Amino acid sequence: MAFEYRKLKGRIVEKVGSQSALATILGISEVAFCRKITGETRFSTDDIVAIAKILDIPKEELGEYFFTPKVKEV
Repeated sequence: MAFEYRKLKGRIVEKVGSQSALATILGISEVAFCRKITGETRFSTDDIVAIAKILDIPKEELGEYFFTPKVKEV
């Protein structure tokens, strides 16, 4: 299942400025982060916890940021 990360992308810009900046804070390459946000690889539980902390995402809202199913266009 593919997930939609539009809300996460907006929060990244709002809180840290760019995906590149977040990747640096997480200690991973920009390419590795890009693969996660495009769905090539999945976010691990540790990734989600770290990103939520950095971006001040309440645990009650994690589903909105990380688990919104991507709707296929017809």
